[in-house]
Amino acid sequence: MPAMQELPLALQQSSRAARETWLLAHEAAIRRFGDGRRAYEYARAVLQRGFDRVGDHWEERPHGGGPDAAAPGP
Repeated sequence: MPAMQELPLALQQSSRAARETWLLAHEAAIRRFGDGRRAYEYARAVLQRGFDRVGDHWEERPHGGGPDAAAPGP
């Protein structure tokens, strides 16, 4: 697991949940793609599914507020 200083700066300033999400995704991507740019981009894409970049850090999105939240039910 990378040391805190090795994380992107915005993640260093983010919640533990954001850091753990990125780290787990990055580790899985390294196993799949090898260490490099592709693994970094994959981890960032996973992070963006549940967090928004706000200034210099990532904040968790509120639950239940996705684009389909207002869609009519069956």
